[in-house]
Amino acid sequence: MVIAWHPQDIIAGIRKRGWTHRKIAEHLCLSRSTVTLSIKTGSSPIVRAFISELIGVPEAEMWPFRFPCGPEKRKRK
Repeated sequence: MVIAWHPQDIIAGIRKRGWTHRKIAEHLCLSRSTVTLSIKTGSSPIVRAFISELIGVPEAEMWPFRFPCGPEKRKRK
């Protein structure tokens, strides 16, 4: 069983790289609340992808509940 990252661990990874919720929101042209919610739930694919690249950890590792089949088994369109 894969355990999702705790939101505070994600936030710590973001801060270690010199970013904040506000800076990410401005960079992606989104609201801060969207970024905050996405950190907790992985709800926004755009935010998930950005944070994943920023921290250097696959999305499926941080938010495994968003990828029930695993990233390698997902069908690509």
